Parts: sequence; C-alpha cells; structure tokens
Amino acid sequence: MLLLMGCTGNGVGDSGPPPLVSPLTDDQIASFDVLRVKEVVDELGSDAYAGRTPGSLGHAQAVTWLEQRMEEVGLEPVGDQGFRQHFELSLTGRYAPDEQGDIVEIEVDQGINLAGLISGVERPEELIVVMAHHDHLGTTREGEVYNGAYDDLTGVAMLLEIARLIRDEGVQPERSILFLITDGEEGGLKGAEAWVEQAPWDLSQVIAALSVDPMGRPMLPDAWPLVLLGMERSPELKSLFRDMGRSWSAPPVHFVNRSAIPIFASDQDPFWEAPQPIAAGWVTSPGFTWYHTIDDEPETIDYRTVQDHGRFLAQALVYMADSEERWTDAGEQELTLEDAQDAIDLMDTVLGSSVISDGERAKAGGLQRDFERLAAEGSIDDAEARPIVAEAMLFIMNDLAQAHPGPVPAPMPRPQR
Repeated sequence: MLLLMGCTGNGVGDSGPPPLVSPLTDDQIASFDVLRVKEVVDELGSDAYAGRTPGSLGHAQAVTWLEQRMEEVGLEPVGDQGFRQHFELSLTGRYAPDEQGDIVEIEVDQGINLAGLISGVERPEELIVVMAHHDHLGTTREGEVYNGAYDDLTGVAMLLEIARLIRDEGVQPERSILFLITDGEEGGLKGAEAWVEQAPWDLSQVIAALSVDPMGRPMLPDAWPLVLLGMERSPELKSLFRDMGRSWSAPPVHFVNRSAIPIFASDQDPFWEAPQPIAAGWVTSPGFTWYHTIDDEPETIDYRTVQDHGRFLAQALVYMADSEERWTDAGEQELTLEDAQDAIDLMDTVLGSSVISDGERAKAGGLQRDFERLAAEGSIDDAEARPIVAEAMLFIMNDLAQAHPGPVPAPMPRPQR
C-alpha cells in the first residue's frame, strides 16, 4: 500500500436477505492452503531479496521466481513478454545491495508487472481484475531490509493460491479473471496505471477490479475483519459484497468511504481514473503494526487472517466472474447515512474485543456515539463527518495496531481432503 497524503456482521444469524449460494463447494473452499501462501511469503520476504525495490538485483530475482510460480499454478501469460509487462518507471532515493554486496542508491528506469489469466468459459472477453503488488522499499542506507511481508507479499501469495485453487479444483468461471501482480505501487501506483494505459484489453470489458493490499495482519489479536474501501463508488458492487460478506465470511466485512481518507492509496485508483472509470474496490486487513518498517517480516503474518480472508476472496472472485451483472463507477461520493452506519458497525467490532484497554474502549465508544449522533440527524453533513471518519481509521490502523501487535499463532496445518 502506498502512503500519499460498514459492516455486515459475521454472516451468522444476521437479519437481511437469504444468504447467497457459494460458487465453490465446501471441499473446494477448504483446499485454500495457507502453507502454500506461507511458502511464497517466506521466500520472497527473506533478506535474500533485499526488499524488492525496482531496479535492484533482489527485485529481478523476485520477478523470475514469481514467473515460475505463476506458470506452476496454471496461469496463462498475457504480458508483452510472457507474464511480464514492461513500463517506464523513475524512482529515486531507494537503496539495495549491488553485485558486490555494497549498499548503493538504485537507478530505476523500468518497472515490470506480471499478468496471468484464467480464461472464462462463457464470456472470456469480459474481465475481472484482481491485483496485489510485488515491489517494496529496498533497504535503508545501512542495509536493513524492508521485507514487506504484510505490504504486500501476503496479498501476492493469496492471489497465487486462489489461482491454484481455481485450476486444481477444476473451477470454470464464466468470465475471465486476470491476476495482475503490479510493480511500482510504492512509487505512485505506476504499475496499475501502466496496465490501464497499455491494457491488451478493451477497457469497456473490464467489469470490475480489486486491489488486495496489504494483507495478513489482524486489526486486534482477537479481531480480524476484512475492510473494503471505495465500494461507495459502485453501490451495486458494494451491495453484492455486503451480501457476500454476510453469506460467506466468518470475520466481519466492513466498509469505509474512501474519500474520507485520501492520505492512503492503492492500485484500484488508476481504474477509477481510467477514461471510462471502472468499478473497483480496495481490500485490506487493517493490522498496520509494522507498516513500512524494517519489522514487516514474514514471521509477523497471522495465517488465521490469511485463511479466512483468502477463502472469502476466492468465493467472491468466482461469484463475480459467474455473474451476469455489470457494475458501474459513479465517482467519488459524499458521506451518507449508510457510511455512518458502516462506521458504527466497525466500532462494534472494536468494542467486541477483549484485549483493548479502558482508554481505547472509551475512544471507540466516543467515535461510535459521534456516528450515532450524525445518523440520528437524518442526514450527514459531509464536512462534519469526514474528520470523524479519518480519526476512526487512524485510530484503527495506527493506535490499535501499535498498541496490540499480539502474538503470532503458528501456521495452520495443510488442508486434509
């Protein structure tokens, strides 16, 4: 994730429409293997790849390794050179080891996206795009490595595992699904921007796009909701994800209006900014304890979150690919009563934790009362609500994460069939 500057419940016993029927069988869902995810995170998140900043030796090695993995899981290459899509990229102030092992400032003039496809069986010309970024920040001047396990290797590894599940389990989506592993995200979303500009696809046939970034850390040790940002831009897509979350996700699925927190960005933004804006959303697990620090290492990933979020995303992607719906982007939206209720529900999840302090409980309760007051007025004053939403998100992403990194449980055993 690049630093720039509502909740459905857990789906069990919620009131509302009948649950959606999953496009995957229980056995297919259970085959999502967190140990395969861990293999990718442990490999590319090791110091050997020196933080994978574009232009570095570690970055080049990571690209080669990912190409091999994409081929192994059965993706069809759709770049300009195999899986690779090359694009111009200029970055400064990045450091990594050279061939002699000396830490040097890296000269960058090219980025490399990796694009692999699962072709649809009924409407192959229609495309669902799911993205995660493989680049990170390199090293410090002293050689300390920004491993970038949470941001965003776990997202990359989850995409590879979802692709493997679809292939190995014989799932045949009706629309095509593009697994786009972007570069240059940390340099200004340049990889996603380049794909939109150079896409070997009619953009009018790109039905929706999701950026999965960052992933793999819980908000609190006993609470790991999935948070979706920007869905308010496509009310039909948000409604679908609300229903999917209610139906298939054990952890809560929450929604946050993206326009209230412009300080952060991810790869969905260029899809919103396309000549014909594309319905898109940002998917994250908000456990930002070691975000953009040298402590974001593979050992900090919590594979409970990976399993729950990965299984949900696998079902969501196949459902979207099988759907006959076409979702639209309505542009940036002011805050509404629905956004206030989403924020109230998000605070409910925080308040349901048994590990927060009295002070944190008071803070969450105060924010919840602020949203309840706004909702009780019958309409939302956008200017008044925005700073409260921003305060709530920074409380979750910074304050809670820093105060409660929590123990990292052992990886779960491989699924048994």
